Amino acid sequence: MVFPPYLINKIILYCIIVGGSPIVTWLPNQLSVVLNQIVATGKKINQSELDSSNKILCKELIARGEAQGRVLKREVNNLKTKFKGQELN
Repeated sequence: MVFPPYLINKIILYCIIVGGSPIVTWLPNQLSVVLNQIVATGKKINQSELDSSNKILCKELIARGEAQGRVLKREVNNLKTKFKGQELN
């Protein structure tokens, strides 16, 4: 996932977004919620009711959501070292 670091490093000049939320943690938190929901929803699907192509798709979505979540977490940790004081209050 390249979007958050690109947005933070290339577009945003300030570390705080409208309303006072720190950009380094706010945007990734929003993305994390979506990724977690993708994984949770995928795990709730009864795969025995799916045909073979949809089983593959479901497993791929879960795996990609988990992988993107790990990448996002790693990128946020790197950005926190670059932009200090970015914890949500």
